[in-house]
Amino acid sequence: MEAWTRLTERKLTEGTRQRSPARPLLLVTAEGMGELDTPSDDPPSAIHLETTHPDGEVVEWFDDYWWMDVIKRWEKHPVAIHILPTPGALLHPVVLHHLEMLFRVAQRWRRVGHCYVSDVISDEDVQRLAMSTYEEVRVIDAFRPGTLRSGAETREVKVEKLIGQLMRVRSPFSGSRPVLIRVPAEVQPAIDTTAAERPELVAAR
Repeated sequence: MEAWTRLTERKLTEGTRQRSPARPLLLVTAEGMGELDTPSDDPPSAIHLETTHPDGEVVEWFDDYWWMDVIKRWEKHPVAIHILPTPGALLHPVVLHHLEMLFRVAQRWRRVGHCYVSDVISDEDVQRLAMSTYEEVRVIDAFRPGTLRSGAETREVKVEKLIGQLMRVRSPFSGSRPVLIRVPAEVQPAIDTTAAERPELVAAR
């Protein structure tokens, strides 16, 4: 994930140079201690989180105490929380638990997930995604790097199929949530906070 971190940090810098946002974008990496490198009175527009290590285990700082600090700082401001596509992060029970809590106590905050299409394979995965509190999930239309699949499996697993599966199992109570955003395989994932800012993304409901 070092390459992913470098790419994300570079895009954070590029985005700042190009758009000069009034509010900062924060990247909190798995290797750190959950540091929030901005003053409490300077709320970010988005916080991008690496919540798992390369082995899929949740990072040590990602707990109730960390969230209490974040919410205490900026609960009065709209913030987009992005769960970056580190291994197993999107549907990890601990991640889903904290997002459920966030849904209840910080209703002005958006919850955005990022993953590879191969991260949501089984019927159980689809069901968990449908029951999650993500408002939006950006799905890279490719297998996670290092995942070995046959040619037939590669052709079978597509974002369009995942959209159909999700629509069939979606709860009446969840409405259209989560909205899936297809990220073409040749496009590197980015850290912008809205799909509208990225014309290469295609929204799929």
